[in-house]
Amino acid sequence: MTRTARPPDGEIRPQVRRGDLVRLRVLGFSLLPAVPPGAWVELRAVDLPHLAKGDLVVVEIQGNLVCHALESVGDGASGPVVTRGLWASLPDPPVPTDALVGAVAFVQVLGFRMPATGPAFRSWLALGRGTAPLVRGVRAVAWPWVPAALKERLRHGLGRRLP
Repeated sequence: MTRTARPPDGEIRPQVRRGDLVRLRVLGFSLLPAVPPGAWVELRAVDLPHLAKGDLVVVEIQGNLVCHALESVGDGASGPVVTRGLWASLPDPPVPTDALVGAVAFVQVLGFRMPATGPAFRSWLALGRGTAPLVRGVRAVAWPWVPAALKERLRHGLGRRLP
């Protein structure tokens, strides 16, 4: 799962609902190669009727904030929301709509800030999903030889300095 570094609990949802853009750092690998660890995502308020399959959303799953692509939204305001990482062969467990924290409006990778909405970005994610098995295979072969210090940097994002 692509976990996110986040502000203190209780502050995110009110900020997003107010219309503030909330920045969260991506910590996981499940959106590779489209969104690497260390990238920033900016959340906006969720407007369910305007969400489409493939949009990036942040949901709370088992107490963790997870940034994944939207697979489906059930009917009505309480219908289940289903998400999935690019690497995953199966979707995440369904969660109620109140578990939706926000939709990703922008992604910032290596200093480049790009809109995370619309057909162009969904195509980018689809390309990432198509290449994910190759990236997963390369990682499986190469990971045992990666030095521990570099593994730690990758887990926390290359753009972040470690203490």
